Amino acid sequence: MEKTKKMLVGITGYSGCGKTTFAEMLMKLIPNSTVISMDKRMREAYAPLKEQIVEIFGKAVFNKGGVLNAMVTDTAGKDKIERFKALKLPLVCDLVKKDIDAAFKSFDVIFLEWIYLPECKLWDKCYKTVFVDSYESVRHDKLIFRAGKDCLTREQAKVIDKNTAPDFRKMKPSFIVFNDFNMSSFNQKAKLVAAELAM
Repeated sequence: MEKTKKMLVGITGYSGCGKTTFAEMLMKLIPNSTVISMDKRMREAYAPLKEQIVEIFGKAVFNKGGVLNAMVTDTAGKDKIERFKALKLPLVCDLVKKDIDAAFKSFDVIFLEWIYLPECKLWDKCYKTVFVDSYESVRHDKLIFRAGKDCLTREQAKVIDKNTAPDFRKMKPSFIVFNDFNMSSFNQKAKLVAAELAM
């Protein structure tokens, strides 16, 4: 990649669709690039919001170690989920803006990945955007695997998948990439996107 102008590339999609994997593939293909995962920042953002989060979901929303229980937040009613998003999105976006400013001091290209990115003002600031899609059943399997078979049923996985999905009506991504969970095929798609970004 010859161009050196600063470039912010947004990557979004369903939970478990392969956003992080695709972002890391692109990072390997494009020199002087890095990945920022907004999920990590989201966890940090919970600390000052703990009281408001408990008010929305109840005390069970945090486990004994003080870690947010996504099973509680992601399977709650739509109203509670929307209240939670309204609470966390602005704070997470502000934290990530600082990460972006710091990263651009060292890198030319930043891949910003998060499921809620289209609902954040940062989506419109991206030079290009990528939506990663995948098979619904495989996404559910990944959610169950992450949580543990004894912790999450298939019905609960379906609810989480539905409740955490980006609002596709608001999205106009530059690229739509389907992850068929064939790594060779997925990597080839990453090469095509990287080639477009390099133009």
